[in-house]
Amino acid sequence: MQRADVVIVGGGVIGCSIAYHLTKSNMRDVILLEKEFIASKATGVCPGGIRQQWSSETGCLLAKASVGFFKDIEGELVPDIPLQFVQSGYLFLAFSPEILESYTRNVALQNSLGIPSRIVAPEEINDLAPEIRLEGILGAAYCSEDGFLEDSYGFSNVLAKRAREKGVRIIFDEAKEILLQEDCVCGVRGKKDHYSCGVVINAAGYDAAELAGSAGVELPVVPSKRRLLFTQRIEEHFLDPCIASIEKGWGGKQLKEGHVYMAYIGEGAEDLSDYEFIERSVELGLEILPRLEDSGVLRVQQGYYDMSPDGNPILGAVEGLAGYYQAAGFSGHGFMLAPAVGKVMAQMVLGEEPFVNVAGWCLDRFKRGIRKERLVL
Repeated sequence: MQRADVVIVGGGVIGCSIAYHLTKSNMRDVILLEKEFIASKATGVCPGGIRQQWSSETGCLLAKASVGFFKDIEGELVPDIPLQFVQSGYLFLAFSPEILESYTRNVALQNSLGIPSRIVAPEEINDLAPEIRLEGILGAAYCSEDGFLEDSYGFSNVLAKRAREKGVRIIFDEAKEILLQEDCVCGVRGKKDHYSCGVVINAAGYDAAELAGSAGVELPVVPSKRRLLFTQRIEEHFLDPCIASIEKGWGGKQLKEGHVYMAYIGEGAEDLSDYEFIERSVELGLEILPRLEDSGVLRVQQGYYDMSPDGNPILGAVEGLAGYYQAAGFSGHGFMLAPAVGKVMAQMVLGEEPFVNVAGWCLDRFKRGIRKERLVL
């Protein structure tokens, strides 16, 4: 039996960020449980996109705060190996009046919150990304402050290292059950040991629903397969921003070393064979970026999103279960929101008012009806 004030389950970027932010608030008696290794699942294969273009106020505010953290990453974390946040921008293409109108509404919200996104006309799109084929494009939403930190594995491990230096115990064990005493959390049963505590934070990614179920919490989080196609290295750097199209169901970005990653993200993508996925991704990629014609396929990389019904995370406590908190259902956006979510979750556990009001992302929202986040890539 081991004892701690807080046990965090899940050593992905969210769990590591929560641990780091708890230590910043001088809570040191913390155990981080991870069944494999730090950033072993979705975090480790994340390409590293970071954007502030959301359609909800909560998403925008968390993303804006996270961008502030990433911009000061060297001063904040002092990593042994440099972690570079490159603000290369995100460009959301609109091929229909309806999508352009929705982007215009999103931009208005984002601007009201201090995010410098804007609507750009087709001719300006080519100034930002000259290789884009403009046929059918009515405009786009763009934010120059968005960008990439390509080493998501390294970032998570630096968070874990800094948390460990301040007293967090990182233990490699699989959490099997949340233990209760009446309506209060009293610990976690692991595969190897038991961990007594007064607070459990469930940050177990797509395993979070099963763990929550052991405490009687029905958490609507399901795994959703995602794949990325990486091209062979292209020596010429021809594309700065990340490009995405909701209508086409496609997104792509040229990485620092010259490889381009792309993906078909439209309806039915999960059910495609790898060959069909490659075919569809390349077909749409050539339609938007003809420059890709001379590139070859290097590999396809697979991972899983922890999807919620509305594409937004599920954050915070659960009524009637003292000491239990959850941070799950990030739907592919955990990395870009991790710094702010880590701080918010730490504040909740410490009984402080979160610096961003995330009450609208609590579990109870699903009883009242939901508003889906459309910008899920």
